[in-house]
Amino acid sequence: MLKRFYGKGGLLSFLLRYAGLYAIIMLGCAAIVSLFPNWVPKSGLNSDRLPDVQNVTSYFLAAQAVMIGLLFPVALGVISLITQREDASSTVSDLQVYYSESFAFGVGASGIALSIVLAIHVFWPAGYVLEYLGFSDAGTYFEVVLLIAHLLWLLVNFAALWYFLVTSLSFMRPAQRALMRRRYAALTAIPDYLTVHLLNHRYIVRLAAEIAKKVGWDKAKTALLFGGRLERGEVELNNKALSGQVLSNVWQKPLMWVIRRWLKRCNKVEGAVGSQPDLDFCPDFRRPLSDDGIICRRIGGIPLDKIERFVVGQSFRFKAKKP
Repeated sequence: MLKRFYGKGGLLSFLLRYAGLYAIIMLGCAAIVSLFPNWVPKSGLNSDRLPDVQNVTSYFLAAQAVMIGLLFPVALGVISLITQREDASSTVSDLQVYYSESFAFGVGASGIALSIVLAIHVFWPAGYVLEYLGFSDAGTYFEVVLLIAHLLWLLVNFAALWYFLVTSLSFMRPAQRALMRRRYAALTAIPDYLTVHLLNHRYIVRLAAEIAKKVGWDKAKTALLFGGRLERGEVELNNKALSGQVLSNVWQKPLMWVIRRWLKRCNKVEGAVGSQPDLDFCPDFRRPLSDDGIICRRIGGIPLDKIERFVVGQSFRFKAKKP
């Protein structure tokens, strides 16, 4: 459960998740007040209850700050010990194993995100919004549900902190470190490697065949390539801002629409198909984009127009390359 919650979470990811939960709780409380008014206590948001909410939130914030104060010194200490070893050949791999096994990034990001949320929540902004919109009776429900959500998040963070401390201390023992390396290889490194290579094979080999079949591409006259196998030709589309990033997904239907449209335009131009035009889409699941951020090359045929270039750019989705 901890791996699913913390494994790939960053600060922005946790804040966005919370924003979604916050909106759902607020709308739910407002709906309950509107549809079932008899269920709602009439205490509302009054001046006697507001200091209690702020005090409890302040206690949560102090507890979370203590957790962050424990997390980062331990993480920095373990990283320092790893990097200062005489055997530096496995330093990088050991750091990757440590980050993956201890959820250091995820636990830290979750703690900072909760601290930001609690610091804002001390001023109780949602209560005033509900009161302004005429749902002041929903304040009690919203207050209780939100405090329970914050408490659960705090308890999960403390459970993750305990796991992080146990993993960090165990990592200093050679036998445990070797065990974590094997577990990381079996559960993370090898599956990721196989997934990327199988995905890349399907992308380079099968995707070209599938698209060619659907759009009526004549292989004898033209070539449709994926993976940057052409090292020459006119650059149809590039984006230097994507330099160093790797491919994460391909939207096939918009891409097929572009190829079909471009092919029809080539057929209308005398001699365009006869010159055997080639299209090469350069993104790759394994290799980052070049320094020029080249996405598409063309040999022969007619240039892509502005609409086709835009759709091609949106059809390829990228992500930062893992260190």
